[in-house]
Amino acid sequence: MNLAKCFILFSLFHYLIIYTADSKCQESFRCGNLGLLEFPLSQVLQPECGLFLVDCKSSSPRIQLEYGGTWYDILEKLSANRFRIRDPFLED
Repeated sequence: MNLAKCFILFSLFHYLIIYTADSKCQESFRCGNLGLLEFPLSQVLQPECGLFLVDCKSSSPRIQLEYGGTWYDILEKLSANRFRIRDPFLED
């Protein structure tokens, strides 16, 4: 089995485990002007439901790309799970 097939199988298995591990996880959630968001994104109040946290309650939506890491402002939604973000450290 080539590497691409292994990666796809691993990703699907990982998704299945995370999605079914906690039945209180919603399939999607609304986040202001970004509209509906879904896995691998999760709300701050349900960090166990996804891989990346999104804070929809701040003045502008923010995303955290690693647990306990930096928050990045989401400037616009490009597609279902692609965003243009602003790195606050690069602005200095």
